[in-house]
Amino acid sequence: MRKKFFIVTLLVATHFVSFSSALRADVVNPGFRADLSSDLSTAIGHVNVLSNGRLLVSGFFENVNGERRPRNAILTAESELNPEFLSLTSSFVAGPAGISSSLELADGKILVGGNFDSVNGVARSYLARVNPDGTLDDTFNCGFQLRSDYHVAQIIMLPQEKLLIVGSLPWGRMARINSDCSRDTTFGVNGNFLVSPRVTLLDDGKIIAAGRFNQGTSDTTRDLTRLNENGTVDETFARLFADSSVYDLSIQPDGKIVIVGNFGRLNNINHDRVARVNPDGTIDPSLVASVTRDCCGSSTVRSILLQSDGKFVIGGSFDRLNGILSPNIGRLNSDGSTDLQFDVGTGTDRPVGLNGFDRGVWGVVGLADGSILINGYFNRYNDNLRSGIAILDSMGELATGFDPTFGNDSSASVLKAKPDGKILIAGDFAMINGIRKRGIARIDLTGVPDPEFNPDYTIVDHVNHFELLSDGKILVSGFFRISPTSTRYLVRLNADGSLDNTFNVVLNSGVSSTFQQSDGKILIGGHFSNVNGVTRFGFARLNANGTLDASLPSVSFFDPSGALLNKIAVQPDGKIIVAGRFETVQSISRVGIVRLNLDGSVDSTFSPIFDVASGPDRVLDFVLLTNGKLILVGALGRYPNQRPRYILKLNSDGTIDSTFDASDYSGFVPNKLELRNNGKILVASGAFGVPFGLFLLNSNGTTDRTLNVGSGADRDVLAIASTGSSEVIIVGRFTRFANSVRYGAARVKIIKKSIADFDADGSTDISIFRPSPTGGEWWWQRSSDNVVPASTFGLASDVIAPGDFTGDGKLDITVWRPSNGFWYVLRSEDSSFFAFPFGTTGDVPITADYDGDGMADPAVFRASAGRWFIRRSSDNQVQTIQFGLPGDAPVVADYDGDGKADIAIKRNGPNGAEWWINRSTQGVIAFVFGASNDLAVHGDYTGDGKADVALFRASTGGWFILRSEDLSFYGFPFGQEGDMPVPGDYDGDGRVDPAVFRPSANTWFIDGSTSGMRIQNFGLPGDKPIPNALVR
Repeated sequence: MRKKFFIVTLLVATHFVSFSSALRADVVNPGFRADLSSDLSTAIGHVNVLSNGRLLVSGFFENVNGERRPRNAILTAESELNPEFLSLTSSFVAGPAGISSSLELADGKILVGGNFDSVNGVARSYLARVNPDGTLDDTFNCGFQLRSDYHVAQIIMLPQEKLLIVGSLPWGRMARINSDCSRDTTFGVNGNFLVSPRVTLLDDGKIIAAGRFNQGTSDTTRDLTRLNENGTVDETFARLFADSSVYDLSIQPDGKIVIVGNFGRLNNINHDRVARVNPDGTIDPSLVASVTRDCCGSSTVRSILLQSDGKFVIGGSFDRLNGILSPNIGRLNSDGSTDLQFDVGTGTDRPVGLNGFDRGVWGVVGLADGSILINGYFNRYNDNLRSGIAILDSMGELATGFDPTFGNDSSASVLKAKPDGKILIAGDFAMINGIRKRGIARIDLTGVPDPEFNPDYTIVDHVNHFELLSDGKILVSGFFRISPTSTRYLVRLNADGSLDNTFNVVLNSGVSSTFQQSDGKILIGGHFSNVNGVTRFGFARLNANGTLDASLPSVSFFDPSGALLNKIAVQPDGKIIVAGRFETVQSISRVGIVRLNLDGSVDSTFSPIFDVASGPDRVLDFVLLTNGKLILVGALGRYPNQRPRYILKLNSDGTIDSTFDASDYSGFVPNKLELRNNGKILVASGAFGVPFGLFLLNSNGTTDRTLNVGSGADRDVLAIASTGSSEVIIVGRFTRFANSVRYGAARVKIIKKSIADFDADGSTDISIFRPSPTGGEWWWQRSSDNVVPASTFGLASDVIAPGDFTGDGKLDITVWRPSNGFWYVLRSEDSSFFAFPFGTTGDVPITADYDGDGMADPAVFRASAGRWFIRRSSDNQVQTIQFGLPGDAPVVADYDGDGKADIAIKRNGPNGAEWWINRSTQGVIAFVFGASNDLAVHGDYTGDGKADVALFRASTGGWFILRSEDLSFYGFPFGQEGDMPVPGDYDGDGRVDPAVFRPSANTWFIDGSTSGMRIQNFGLPGDKPIPNALVR
């Protein structure tokens, strides 16, 4: 690919191209993937067993085995997903289209039919031919007329390479087409099929069709029709009339026909869903069967498989065969009696969710080894999880080696970060990355489910809240079905996710919030009115073992719509704050938030000024600050200009803190908030018409615009969990975030990493490296709390090369040893270290995140050869790039805002400082800016997410910055001769601040873009300031 190349100079600045601010692609961490999917409304409608043993599968699903495969996929017999798949779309159907029928040809090509009008982006209406690798065969194009009700439901190969196609077609329900896809006009049905029939070709070339048919009068109506080869009705075949639909049929070796459907009578004679017809069309009375439902609708048989021994397997929506339990799947003997050797146990379930379709088994297919494949709308077979498809042996036993997972996009609404770095997640999902985890799971920071966390309860219908208890156990509130007859609303889990059966609280309704006090007791809030047999209206306190703490009396919350307690917290003095939806507490007016005394009475010293008319409809979340103030989010009334108010700060007495102003918040109703270490506030919100879902607020309530999430979430963000660094994990109903595809969960970089950030608060820390006879001493002042740690690491002669090598947001102390080319990294997490060789004597170490995965990559610039060597952390591969000449100085930074460091050099040219930048997304650019002896102090000074070319003139203390937005420049004095430039984001606002270190006085001078001027003494003569490490 040819790179773009530009050369400009400072003298022609008026001709510079204006580049718009690029979306920061580094907002979403590419190393995290936790795609959430649900088996709700997941069904397999069509399966074709190909000659190579693979399965062509189509149905209602978005992903297979955790990989995106909307509606169609090819699987191996071992459940593995083939890379080939079809992308079908329809102008008349929202989203992707599916395959209703398919036929493998002798040359391996496949005919597919359905309701689509494009295949792999190429126009094809309802019928297409694809190559074995899944690509479209462009030599076959029927060019059918587009109409919303047209589709191809069945394809049958006829002699002379002609095709019989069935469905809803321009010529009726059935047509014969020639090998070139033209219609064979010699075939014509002298009548009308009222539905798409199910068709079988007989040995003599005639056609049997199951489905309602007539020739214009009621006395010609029939439900099983035999057609001659030319499509006309074979009148020698007796008329058969059913009181309801016939769905499938199978031909016995003796020519008799077994039919199934939801009929109860044939020709006014009782035949319950299954019947056999003689070759002449008369009913064979020797087959008698009863197919029934225990309740809730009539039984239906959708599919039949005739076996070589004369028995037949049927699938549908039923409970019993001849009174014997056989849910949705069973085998009948040739006389219709139940084959008791075929044991399906509890059969398949019939899940809810897919309206307009039978729940149960839709298809039964025989495999070459005698096993049986079933497909349809079910989530279980004999109490084993299966996603609408399963293989059974000849006796009905489930084949354990075949278990592909199919799912639709799902969501999560509850998150909790654990101290060990793992994350608890709960929601409506049934799978994470294709791995079955129903409703609740524990994941690591890459999104992979923890296999050691295995909840043993049957179904999680909903989780409202996690509470990490002091003993390491987990309190979970929600709705759990432990068995068909046992429901729990509050459970305690052991560390492995199993139920702690020593904790058994009996409640009559749900729990929405919990809080563990310092004494181990647990406050709970919810919809219940009874706790362990004692009256408690939605609020109670439990002892650590789950018994009711009677010392806290009943507290009554009231709201006309039903009180709802969303969050509980306890102040250091023991008083209890409760927020949610309510108007009165203990008959005292308190709208949305209240503070209770230790005895449960309303604290009169905390009196928010809200009232029912102008106050909050509900408080959804809050954080309690160390000074006793509160930050609330929810539907909190309106501002004087009638704009909705969603975020408030209250003083400790409940009055509104007027110094906090979030009126410029532009999101929808916030769902959750998180207080960051630097005092900023992260807000997760709905995304109804507001394409963001995630906002960062400054401590005074104003929106921090440095968090650029582009288009944000396409649907609600419902919860946030900090990973203990500059990143958070978010979950919700979204399928995209910041232009990255993420299904329900994403790991988002909240703070753009700053040089020399030792505490992951997004701010550069004042820090130095002190060469000493005993080694290299590192001293830094954490901006989060002003504590000054120190560490000895490395030798006095080492080159400092700091960076975040472990991805936790904190700088790892790092040196590169010129004598042997070794890197030595001291991990910030636990002060362990690792070492590795990379580079040789004479190289220049250049630490940066070149692959955009959130972790620093070791790299060296070999100035003697103009060659770069980069070891990417994302795949541990070494990349070698030729860029530069001997004598060039490396000036690496993210100049194009894509989250990846760009290779760049500064060259002392005849006309000044030449900058050559190899941008990872926008090609190479070169220009002259500054004098040859100026020092490069590149960084993002304007906060647009892209590094600005910048220089420091040591002789005068002047700074010169070329804006990345429009290539205009500005300059200003800051410093004096002898100062060392130490640029960095010292106030954490996303913009690099000009700063200098004055060795003569061991003093730092920082011009904070938000915080203003700062002067501080830190260091000794001979120290090397860490933020100066990349200055060239």
